[in-house]
Amino acid sequence: LAAERRATEAQLRLLQGQIEPHFLFNTLANVLGLMDADTPRARLMLESFVEYLRCSLGSLRFEQQTLGHEVDLVGAYLRIVAIRMEGRLRYSVDVPEALRALPLPALMLQPLVENAIRHGLEPKIAGGCVTVTARVNSGTLTLSVSDDGLGQQVLPPGLPRSADKLAGSGTALDNIRERLQQRFGHSAHLRIEPALPHGVCATLTLPTAS
Repeated sequence: LAAERRATEAQLRLLQGQIEPHFLFNTLANVLGLMDADTPRARLMLESFVEYLRCSLGSLRFEQQTLGHEVDLVGAYLRIVAIRMEGRLRYSVDVPEALRALPLPALMLQPLVENAIRHGLEPKIAGGCVTVTARVNSGTLTLSVSDDGLGQQVLPPGLPRSADKLAGSGTALDNIRERLQQRFGHSAHLRIEPALPHGVCATLTLPTAS
């Protein structure tokens, strides 16, 4: 059990390391660029960045979080990116208040939202919308991250095309799958599939009892 826990913690830190660097540097560069040109936007981005760091550090320290904590992390991230994309990003987070206290392994939602934006919406000239939803039915928590971006049209170089590997998938998604397997066995799944009429939908299903 101790070995499994150490392996899970290592996977979590690996995932954190994959998410953080480019986003942190890009955000700081954007804040600096806005300081003279648009001070109110720079302040708003910096405030969201502080909130993101607060939530992110909590995810790094603890393997287990709550759905509410993960939603707060995603919300801060989306606010930062929306400022950066200057109106090209729209988003909706539909998570009932009653579900926020549910336990959730750390950093389950963040990589899915980041993939949707980086691979689906940022490369799209018109931008688009990302939607995050959470529902519980018969003891199963379903988390969905969908976008109306480029979908399968954008595939990272060298990534094999297969039924469950769409645009934006890769090491981070493999990491999530491994952590789900370690924690829940066959009771939890991550599914990546096309969204209609276009885009990608990532769906996490896991038991509500940890």
